[in-house]
Amino acid sequence: MQLETAPAVIEQAETTMIYDIATLVNAVYQLAIEPTKDGRVPKRITKKLYPQMKGMERTQYMGDNDMYVDMLFEIMIAMHLITVVKPPVDNIKARLQVGGKIAAWAECDVATQTYLLLDHWQKDLHWDDVGELSMSNDEWDGDMSSRYEFESWNWGFSIDNLAARTTLLTHLREHVPGQWYSIDALLHDIWQANPLGSRRPMSAQARKSEEKKARESYKKWYNYNAINYVCMLNSSLHELGIVDLGFQKGTEEDDLHTPSAFRITPLGAQMLEGKRVPVTETTPTRSLIVQPSFELLLLQLDLPTLYKILPFTQVKQISVASQLMLTQAALHRGMASGKTVDQIIQILEEHTQKALPQNVVYTLQDWSKLYKETRLSMIMLIETPNESIAKHIATQERFQRWNVREIAPCILALDGDANLQEVRNALEKAGVTIHLTGNFPKASRSSSEHYY
Repeated sequence: MQLETAPAVIEQAETTMIYDIATLVNAVYQLAIEPTKDGRVPKRITKKLYPQMKGMERTQYMGDNDMYVDMLFEIMIAMHLITVVKPPVDNIKARLQVGGKIAAWAECDVATQTYLLLDHWQKDLHWDDVGELSMSNDEWDGDMSSRYEFESWNWGFSIDNLAARTTLLTHLREHVPGQWYSIDALLHDIWQANPLGSRRPMSAQARKSEEKKARESYKKWYNYNAINYVCMLNSSLHELGIVDLGFQKGTEEDDLHTPSAFRITPLGAQMLEGKRVPVTETTPTRSLIVQPSFELLLLQLDLPTLYKILPFTQVKQISVASQLMLTQAALHRGMASGKTVDQIIQILEEHTQKALPQNVVYTLQDWSKLYKETRLSMIMLIETPNESIAKHIATQERFQRWNVREIAPCILALDGDANLQEVRNALEKAGVTIHLTGNFPKASRSSSEHYY
């Protein structure tokens, strides 16, 4: 049902989840994030990141621990934007690093990133739709308002949240973008057209019976289904920029955050049509302002430019307009990710509206001279009594697969993941007698990752 007038209070949608993901990508570049044994981000890191988050809290049932940051990291891992890297040795903790799809993601605009996130939302049960709501059915007799938390709703064995998401999107497509609609009317339409839209698959006979029961009473259906759909509107779809929300006038400050109306945004209309905007090559835009104070400003949401500077800057705020800072520590972390100071200066020059301030260029060059790097490698040493034996081993073709190299007179090094038994057999075939010394670790996989 269309509303003749706009709601008294309007909460316009922003693509807050896109902002928060960019913030966390910056954190992966700039912080040493080592997940705990249960796969969560350490609380000291979460507390540091939380003030920059714009999305709604995801609080565990009967608890006060916000899981939003952990949820986003799980989503980003599932989408291969970040990955957990385990060193090839024991006793060193795994760390989060950017993943294989981050480069493609960085080139996407807002519409494309939203499309990919909305698609993932329809597949990922780790993505929670939450919202502590106060909901009542006006058709009920008496005051029967109920207070729910979404986590308790997940206890329902018969509920299929992914099916409910598909059902809700199907019904949203029937509404005209830009027009306000009553949420109560939306729920009534879902009940009439698809009362089992949030139920798990069942046999045809059982489904026929359950659908008949569901149609007997809207009151009962509302009690068991409404909260699910409203939470989706109130959290994830609003955070993705799909729907604006409207609220009744005169709510108390401590009332629960319960919308009464919704409006599909222009971005939401594009997403509901299912049109994915193809990524095309574009010339670098000059949307960046670099100030002599080392502050960087992006006055528009230019995601490709933003992701180019995330590795070597410190985020202050990411939104429609973003603020970042150049610092010595951030520059060094950017260099640790593989960028040289000349490349960093070139990126800034390509995207800034004006010439870089000279003090910024000189300071970046000075900071780069203070950067120190080393590479830790696990190797297997072969010591020989004279150089001729070392040269004889080094020229054997069978040792080339282990990257054999001479690191000192009479000392050869092999890759640390070389299999000891295979090396021993190769030496014996080369006519070399072997004496083993030291404690050899168990064979482990090779890794192309390095640590600083």
